[in-house]
Amino acid sequence: MIIINAKIFDGVKFIPQDCVETEHGRVKALYGPAAARTMPGKKMDLKGMILSPGFIDIHAHGALGLDIQHIQSVRSIRRITSYYLKTGVTSVVFACFYGGNSMQLGLIKNARSGRGRGAAVLGAYLEGPCISIEKKGMIPAEFIGRDAGPALRLAGKKTPIRLMTIAPEVEGSRRVIDECLRRSVVPCFGHSTAGYEETKSSINAGIKSVTHLFNAMAGMHHREPGPFAAIAESGIYAELIADGAHVHPAIMKMAFELIGPQRIILVTDSCAAAGCKRGPVDTGFGRYTLKNGAAYLRDGRLAGSTTPLCRMVQNAVKWCGITCEQALRTVAYNPASLLGIDDIGVIRPGAMADFNVLDGDLNLKKTIMADRTVQKN
Repeated sequence: MIIINAKIFDGVKFIPQDCVETEHGRVKALYGPAAARTMPGKKMDLKGMILSPGFIDIHAHGALGLDIQHIQSVRSIRRITSYYLKTGVTSVVFACFYGGNSMQLGLIKNARSGRGRGAAVLGAYLEGPCISIEKKGMIPAEFIGRDAGPALRLAGKKTPIRLMTIAPEVEGSRRVIDECLRRSVVPCFGHSTAGYEETKSSINAGIKSVTHLFNAMAGMHHREPGPFAAIAESGIYAELIADGAHVHPAIMKMAFELIGPQRIILVTDSCAAAGCKRGPVDTGFGRYTLKNGAAYLRDGRLAGSTTPLCRMVQNAVKWCGITCEQALRTVAYNPASLLGIDDIGVIRPGAMADFNVLDGDLNLKKTIMADRTVQKN
């Protein structure tokens, strides 16, 4: 495949080259316009539109009425990944809870093949079990307070656990952080009552990122700054759900100003209602109603997001005063960097040929995966 006349965003910045040649599902070379004119073969002319890496969502729970926690087959996972591909997400990490049964982890592991039929499954994100019952959010109590050791030992058996949420105030959390680092699992702060000092100490101990910043954590006060101040002054990454329901746009803007787009990772934290055109949606966690890009329980509690990642990128530009370049970085290079993966989230020789084509307003027009167009919008 030869793509010409593209405004290429390489994962971090726009680059002067405007032509990409791919081969066997990977980027072969980048060229300027003069070289592209003389290259033989059929070309895809983007006519000045943006070519970005395929988006990476590192925190997703489900879609199309299906929740990862309750699915029974790889086929169901692939239904969810097909939805994600339609939204420009070419790589996804599925979040679940661990209660002593590794079936969900096994299904996620077995779903990691089949590129092009849906978003590539990178692995699992365990929210807990080493988290606070007071800040559990939608996580059932049965998945909280268990020994995290058995789950991490599964990571040592090639079960694809990529990230784990840890509350630093919970007994044994320091040991869990150490074990995560030893097994190449990213330890994330979240679902926590910890304040400023405890959060800062956990970052010094090895916490690398934050699970959905502001949600399920202590707030901020002028005499008790809470976790956000420690996070802002650190060098770690922080997830942000940019649907306007989980975090007010004014607070989103403050996060981008104080943390910076080089450390923010936009995530959907999607629930089973994502991709459903109308509600209510019955799920294993209850009946969800849909409103303004989010899902709610009957009692009004926020249950999860239904806003696709491509819309969140637009929201970040609209609400936070950042550039297209800065917004795209949050769903490309940043998540790949956190996971330690160097061949996605970027456009450079050797990287996967997973791309999104967007217009100047960041409307998603086309998704290309493994050398072929897989979705036109």
